[in-house]
Amino acid sequence: MFRNTILILVALGVWALSSGISACALPDTTQLTDMLDLLGEVVFALGLVTVFARLAIGMARAPAQRRPIR
Repeated sequence: MFRNTILILVALGVWALSSGISACALPDTTQLTDMLDLLGEVVFALGLVTVFARLAIGMARAPAQRRPIR
């Protein structure tokens, strides 16, 4: 399950970094924080697509080929 959600966790880390930089109120960092927010959104979207793609592939497999959920 961790392998499926690694991109989502990375996106949360990027957003946390962006929020931390914003909270420190460093001068001239708005462009950096905007870039990090956009990167976080893109990685989060890729993570969601990956999770649902793996789910769809798992559902399309024959029942004999499916791995048991543990």
